[in-house]
Amino acid sequence: GGMTTAVSGIRLLNTYPTVAQGALSSGSGSASAGKLIRFSVAANSAGDVGIARVTFTVATTTGVTISGLGLYAYTDSGYSTPISGQGASGLIGTTVTATSSDKIQFGASSPTAPIEVPAGQTYYFELRGSPGSLTTGSSITTTLLGDASYATLAATSSLSQNFIWSPNATTTSNATHADWTDGASVIGLPSGGLIQTVSY
Repeated sequence: GGMTTAVSGIRLLNTYPTVAQGALSSGSGSASAGKLIRFSVAANSAGDVGIARVTFTVATTTGVTISGLGLYAYTDSGYSTPISGQGASGLIGTTVTATSSDKIQFGASSPTAPIEVPAGQTYYFELRGSPGSLTTGSSITTTLLGDASYATLAATSSLSQNFIWSPNATTTSNATHADWTDGASVIGLPSGGLIQTVSY
């Protein structure tokens, strides 16, 4: 009999991330405080996981503005102890002004310093900003975007996908190493993303 060669095959990675949505009140307190979405990334016990890019969309009801949108990372589930190696108070990259429904990306502050979640540990992330023109009935819906199909292992600059991570195959990967892939099939991160709505 013949052999079939047109198969997708399997990919073996020495570690992997698991994503989970964090608890965030949907009430007016979260909206007025600018807390938009919480999620965590856990690294498998086999090795550290690098994270180079996370992507969001932020949609608001008419008239609501959000400035100073920033992604912050913490080592504890109480969101009180910032991770080291990033910006002030655990800020990932720089703050931006949200524009409705456009993709908003956050990455590490330099190409050699991705976020490294230590093996067997969990980092906790919170996206927040400064909302304006909130009125009763205002709402903000934030989506942490996933990916629908696998990306070939590559440098981060060659990847356009939403969630970019590394299994650190041979060393701690920096942005130029061909050791980054996307969020397809990442546990806890559906291709449609994680969605959080806060209302005022």
